[in-house]
Amino acid sequence: MAREIGRIIVTWSHLENMLQRAIWDLAGVDEAIGRLAVREPRVTDRITLLCDLAGLRGLKLPPDLIKTLRKALEASGLIRDLLAHGAWGYDPIDKWMVIRTRGSYEQPVNHSKNRKIDPEALRADQASLTKLRLEIEETANAVNHLCRIVWDGLHPSDDRSQERPSGPPETPIQS
Repeated sequence: MAREIGRIIVTWSHLENMLQRAIWDLAGVDEAIGRLAVREPRVTDRITLLCDLAGLRGLKLPPDLIKTLRKALEASGLIRDLLAHGAWGYDPIDKWMVIRTRGSYEQPVNHSKNRKIDPEALRADQASLTKLRLEIEETANAVNHLCRIVWDGLHPSDDRSQERPSGPPETPIQS
């Protein structure tokens, strides 16, 4: 389980890095300037920023891909954040659980609305973690595809002499 959690976190970080590099490319800055001057919002907000910058550059991004990415990033990002930042506990019956103590319940039933007072525990097992990792890898590959679209739009085939400031386009994630 620890290996799967590590893979989830590393793959997510790689996904965020690909998006951030595409944002730097669209903004016309190198990595050093980008790290200093460009904010690093939540991953779904990075998609919005990337789309806004692409629009300013006259690049058309596939709306279906953007919609799919937003949905996938939002869903898997919440669980990834919980795995990375949640409190972990072990129970001999339920095995490993991650405890959510932030936020509030929409519809509290016989307990406080505040998760700090009445936390929520989610059982974690190998199969669910592997499933999440595979979903994040698939999403990372879609992000990679989007970044290649951005790169190709910024550097048309007749202008291949320019070197990419932040290195070559990423390669797909493989387990």
